Amino acid sequence: MQNEDVYNALYDRARDMLEQQLSFELIYEKLQKEGADPLTASEVVSQLKMVHYARKRKRGSQIILFGSLFLLIGFICTCAFFHSGMPIHWVLYGFTTLGLIIIFIGLYDIFG
Repeated sequence: MQNEDVYNALYDRARDMLEQQLSFELIYEKLQKEGADPLTASEVVSQLKMVHYARKRKRGSQIILFGSLFLLIGFICTCAFFHSGMPIHWVLYGFTTLGLIIIFIGLYDIFG
């Protein structure tokens, strides 16, 4: 039971360090300086990486969905403007460009 409490305390401390924008390597070093053995520090950092990257993937997926909605809205507006005889250039290129930029931001979040 005490091992689990120590692990949870180290994980909470590592999560606080990550929120301060410290790198994973620096977090590992600081955990070792605070008295954690290398195996436990490595396990804590590994768990922290998994959680961190899962959150980034989720946020990136939501951003991609938002960008896809912009592309869909642009397509619908382009079709509506075309059939009503209105100029489609601003709608076509504006929504397409904005949607693609948003999608690439989401992809960067997922892969970066």
